[in-house]
Order: sequence, then structure tokens, then C-alpha cells
Amino acid sequence: MSDLSLQYPEVLSLLHTHLAAGRTESRSFLAWFLETYYRLEQVEAQDAVCDGPDDKGVDGLYVDANLERVDVLQSKLFQNSSKTLGDSSLKEFWGTMEQFRHPASINAIASSTSNAELRALISETKVAELVRDGYEVRGIFVTNAGADANAQAFIDKTPNLILYDRAALQAAYIATG
Repeated sequence: MSDLSLQYPEVLSLLHTHLAAGRTESRSFLAWFLETYYRLEQVEAQDAVCDGPDDKGVDGLYVDANLERVDVLQSKLFQNSSKTLGDSSLKEFWGTMEQFRHPASINAIASSTSNAELRALISETKVAELVRDGYEVRGIFVTNAGADANAQAFIDKTPNLILYDRAALQAAYIATG
């Protein structure tokens, strides 16, 4: 177990390079996750995030061409360190993620959202075409809270839904530089 502190407000010290005027803490948390765990460069991580109004429950999209995989990302940054993640947020995200299983529903998301970043991500990464061509779709839920028993039970029975809760983030953390 690492000594990585994900409790609020200590977690903000990890996000310092991402915190900027007009950028939410949740958006900064997801960018930090993409840099730290996916090992993306800062610009690439920021470009993968679309968290904002009318994001259709999608906070980020990342395409791994080598593994032929599309990761639909959602992040939830809790300010209350005693809160745990239950299954309701995961179930809601699972419903969002399921829309990425079919090219027609992906195109419907792109055409119906007013979130320019989400629309651009779907278009520029050609997600609908990649899914049509057989790319795997996974949901990645990232939070600084611990999962409760209900959340863990839902994760255990839900294929292609991966939870990075406090314990998973701490277990997988490798400090850089």
C-alpha cells in the first residue's frame, strides 16, 4: 500500500498542475488519473477529458489502438472522506457506457450533445467506426472514495466495468520523478 493520500483536501496537492481557473476539481482529478495510471502526456490527458455540461455522463474517452479498446471514463471526487461509493453511481454510469456498444447510439450521442469537447472526441477518435470494427468498450470509473459492499457486488457481476476506487488507486500507484 502506498502513502498516496486521496482524502480531500490533501488530494488537491496531486492535482496542482491540472487545477486552473474554469476547470473543475473533478476534471483535474480525471486528467491526473490519465497521466498517472495510463501514463499519458499532460496535453494528451487533457484532450481525453470532456467533463462538463451536457457530457451525457461521459467525463472522458480514451482509445488504445494497440489493444483495440475504447475506454469510457467517469470520475467522482468526494470532498467528504467518510463517504463511500455505492452502486447507484456505478449503475448510472453503466447505462451511459452501454450507449457506446453500438455505432448508431454513439453517433446519436455526438449529434445530441451540446458539449463540444465530447462531440469532438467522438468524431476525432472515430469511436463509432472503431466499435463497428470490433474494438472492445470498457467503462472506467475513478473515485477517491472507497467502494462499499453494494458497489463491489455490482462490479463483480458487471463485465467490462472497472473501478479505480481509493484502495485500487493506492495499490496501483507508482510515483513518478
